[in-house]
Amino acid sequence: MEDNCRQYEELDWLFRRMVRKFVKERDKIAVEGIPLPAMLILHKINRDGEQKLGDLAEQLDFSPGAITMLCDKLEKKGYAVRRRLPEDRRAVALGITQEGRRLLARQHGLSRESNQLLFFKFTQQELAVLKKAFIRITDNLAGYADAILRTAKANEARREEGAVDTAAAQADKKPVSALLNLCKERSIWDTRPSIRRERPSICRRKRGAATRSPRRVSPREGRSGVRMSFFGMETGG
Repeated sequence: MEDNCRQYEELDWLFRRMVRKFVKERDKIAVEGIPLPAMLILHKINRDGEQKLGDLAEQLDFSPGAITMLCDKLEKKGYAVRRRLPEDRRAVALGITQEGRRLLARQHGLSRESNQLLFFKFTQQELAVLKKAFIRITDNLAGYADAILRTAKANEARREEGAVDTAAAQADKKPVSALLNLCKERSIWDTRPSIRRERPSICRRKRGAATRSPRRVSPREGRSGVRMSFFGMETGG
């Protein structure tokens, strides 16, 4: 299983590298100011006649935005013309002009040259294997994005469940931690008696001298004079 995973990763890398390389080289090509994908559109409408833009995008694997941009270039150069179909005013069709046919005649052989550069070193058997491989990969791409997105959402859901479990565990520990912090702040762990000093109160003057009033013993104090409290012990004055 591990060997298969490594082989899949290598094939995936080679496949992506091939696609990137092809797109990079293709985008360098401009024939008389027309990019190579636009030349494919010209070949298509020259061979099969006027085509709807939606059909061209589907058959040539172009996005709607890309097909619109390429048609703009062809129409601006005078190689193609767009028109709305009378039976469906929302549909737009693209047809080739005489100038477009002359362009194809001048640049005859470009498609053959491209195919030969890509495949001329393969034997007939290898070409047959490639054909089967390309068909199978194309079939495997059906639902590719949906499957990857489902896996990503499942991973995200597991991460959120883990975060909830972690938060719950931290919440269980929080009361204990809060109590420990409270105890530290109130010095509950310090059992040493603190000496409480009280300022003498002057209740009356007798014969010109200040005298102390006797301090009343609180019910919470014992005979030893030690005052008990929740946060420690205090000695009586």
